Amino acid sequence: MKEVGFALRKINTEEFATIDTEVVEEKEVDIQLNVNNGFGINEENKRVACFFHLQFELDKSPFIILKLNCEFEIERSAWESFITTKNKIKFKKGLLQHLATITLGTARGVLHAKTENTPYNKFYLPTINVIEMITKDESFDLEK
Repeated sequence: MKEVGFALRKINTEEFATIDTEVVEEKEVDIQLNVNNGFGINEENKRVACFFHLQFELDKSPFIILKLNCEFEIERSAWESFITTKNKIKFKKGLLQHLATITLGTARGVLHAKTENTPYNKFYLPTINVIEMITKDESFDLEK
């Protein structure tokens, strides 16, 4: 993969919630972590957004919800090199995996900051292998 110049330009916390539950006080419980991700583009600003929705659950009931995205501005020449046709732009999975890794690290920090000095602070994001999550290149339609 060739080097791609980019910069993190914005962090958006779209949703954060903690839901009162007994799980915070219990010591031995089976907590599930559900993670969903996706990408979007802003053609005008040459940005790729990486979205994550994270949910800690007990018995399929969420008790911590975090939705956020990071916006990455892509260097103009790199952006233009990704355009495959007049109406499509394609990003290689390696670049997307890298942006997702940064976004997950950001989510880890947001989760800590939002739960600091609360009983929810003991729930943290483990390391997540984004290579297993993002297995293909992504193409997006460009506006005419």
